Amino acid sequence: MTDRSLNDSHLPVFFIDTDRASLDAQKLTLSLNRARLLGSIVAAASGAMTWLIGETVDVWGIVALLGFLCALTCEVWILIDDPESRWYSNRALAESTKTLAWRFAVAGNPFPSGLDLKEAKALLLERVGDLAVSTGFSPAASAGKTCADEMVELRLASFEERREAYVEGRLRQQQTWYSSKAEFNRKRARNWRFGLIAFEFVGIVCASGQAFSVWSFDWAGVIAAIVGGGVAWLGLKQHSNLATAYAVASTELSISAEQLSDAPEDEWSELVGDAEEAISREHTLWLASRSASLRLATARPPSRPAA
Repeated sequence: MTDRSLNDSHLPVFFIDTDRASLDAQKLTLSLNRARLLGSIVAAASGAMTWLIGETVDVWGIVALLGFLCALTCEVWILIDDPESRWYSNRALAESTKTLAWRFAVAGNPFPSGLDLKEAKALLLERVGDLAVSTGFSPAASAGKTCADEMVELRLASFEERREAYVEGRLRQQQTWYSSKAEFNRKRARNWRFGLIAFEFVGIVCASGQAFSVWSFDWAGVIAAIVGGGVAWLGLKQHSNLATAYAVASTELSISAEQLSDAPEDEWSELVGDAEEAISREHTLWLASRSASLRLATARPPSRPAA
């Protein structure tokens, strides 16, 4: 049987554009938040130290000033440019376009095999066009088609070829991605928790030493700033929530793949629609969790307790 699987390069150009725009905005969002948190940590830690040059210049005070300037610059950049909105909006557009492309290519709802090619193409163009005008975000346009030749070839293939291409190229591949991401986020969540516990233990030791005059330097304040930054970053990345959501999505898609592997042609269109709804449902939950986590991380910058 001929391999007719679709890859991302075979999808509508609108997907390629919005996918690239989303990835660029994601990188910028994470970079700005990382720099903002690090700047706040450096400023808080520097405030606990003194290094005088002459009688008036405190080197660590200058470092604290630079840290706050870095944090402020990133905060203003985030406020004005709002890259996280571009990240989420373009990701939603990309995933919506991807599901339309697969539905069209394998004759799933709302593009059943009873719909002739001309009508199916017109409906696909209409749906993608609706997505393009539904938002004010305009990714840079690339050369390409909305209805790629590979999508048409798969739609015109036999039912068995379409079924195999969808089960293996869409469901199995997506299920594998979710499974690997669930494991990745489980490990990251565990490692971050162990790291925070270690720093909190060190903080207890440092606070005890300062409380009983073993040393006068405010190590506890420095550790508190680091722990605060770690907690904010962990809240932004949402490793634990993502691990759970991806594991559930992986299980759902594994079941869907089993069901569709032997699905009869008369039920195919509806079953494809159900499978795509499962993918869309996970992505909707992802958008909600990401928006909430970003607001939380922005609202709780790390700070050094008052001495």
